[in-house]
Amino acid sequence: MDNALIQAGQNFKKGQEALKTGLFKWTKDYATASMYFEEAAKLYKQGRDMDNAIKSLNMCVETNEKMHDNWACARNVENIINILLEKNSEQVIPELLKQFDRAIYFFRLADSAINYVQVGTKVGRFLESCKRLDEAKEMYRRILELIEDDGIQHIKKDIQNSFVAVLVEQQRL
Repeated sequence: MDNALIQAGQNFKKGQEALKTGLFKWTKDYATASMYFEEAAKLYKQGRDMDNAIKSLNMCVETNEKMHDNWACARNVENIINILLEKNSEQVIPELLKQFDRAIYFFRLADSAINYVQVGTKVGRFLESCKRLDEAKEMYRRILELIEDDGIQHIKKDIQNSFVAVLVEQQRL
């Protein structure tokens, strides 16, 4: 077994231990757990164990959410999305869309709308590459609505261009 995977497993266990309480430890240590889960995710990714990397990042989201660190949650979800995109398989699309919803939620809480637009653009382009044009169109439409809601119209043009490109591609098919 690869050394990175062994270390990753050890870090994941340490993260779980930090979340346990007992006779002499009355509270869960979310900060320490988050640190270990994040390190485990990096090592799992390095060892090409993407499923455990995603599991570790989901644990990061949970611990960071307990600490009300919306920015960290958003970045962890973005990392999950990046891993799913690396898998480059149509089978990840349902999970990808679910994670994008989470990214929107946390980026908006963290007052960082530009980031969900960037992540959404990556997801939209992936959907286009898979010829899932209806879903890509819906993705871009939704981002445009959120841009309006969040008052960041200055970045609207790139999304509109992607949206129009999808519409043109659908007309060709």
